[in-house]
Amino acid sequence: MPIRIVSKSDKKLSQLKDAIRILAWEQYKIDNKKAKGLEGYELFNEEWKDHEIHNMDQNEFNNFIKDLGYTEADLVAERSRYYQNRNQINGTASVPATPQDIEMDNDDNYPPY
Repeated sequence: MPIRIVSKSDKKLSQLKDAIRILAWEQYKIDNKKAKGLEGYELFNEEWKDHEIHNMDQNEFNNFIKDLGYTEADLVAERSRYYQNRNQINGTASVPATPQDIEMDNDDNYPPY
């Protein structure tokens, strides 16, 4: 696989989309009481992969979050809250989070709680 260097703007957009994913997963669990753990997250993730958000550029995304009533700052705060809580659950809360700890794509296979 070739080395890929992501632009700062693409990385920011990816992180903001991750915040929406977190909010969507939290709402999904409320709406679907049976959605729990990895099995529940797998069901959510199948739907999430098909969401239109993945094809949005920055301007489309800005309009999307504006329509939802969120700002970029709101999403950054939600994302930070989630990863802080996850670190506490995983027992790594005493270790300061670095930007690398809260990267996008959820490649660590930890579903949001």
